Amino acid sequence: MGGDSGLDVVARYGNWYEGDDDLFCHCLILRNGQLLWLTQGLQAVTVRQGTASAKALSALIAALDRLPKGWLKSNYAGYNFITDAEGREADEIAVLGVQEGDSTKSLRYYAAQPGSEIARQVKEIAGIDAP
Repeated sequence: MGGDSGLDVVARYGNWYEGDDDLFCHCLILRNGQLLWLTQGLQAVTVRQGTASAKALSALIAALDRLPKGWLKSNYAGYNFITDAEGREADEIAVLGVQEGDSTKSLRYYAAQPGSEIARQVKEIAGIDAP
């Protein structure tokens, strides 16, 4: 997936921050390793940033070049990329990648299958789930 911008969001995941049902957190993982957390709840919306471990990011980026065939397109992309915290797909993991067998090598956001290795990697990098 070379030649893409380091600022591309390669994964997006949202969930109730560490299980707190009054605080929803979206994590954006950028290709350059930057992490952005947008947290919203009963108080002010906050944004903080961090950096993914180089090893974890490398493993995720490598996996995005060969997403399993049959994964559905993400429900959230483009104008509505940040999920509705109360919607059905609030905790969907969207990943920017290429499906195996796609001869066009078109980058698209796909919904990572729950329990997949890629879903595990994204959740680990995001670090927003209850410990």
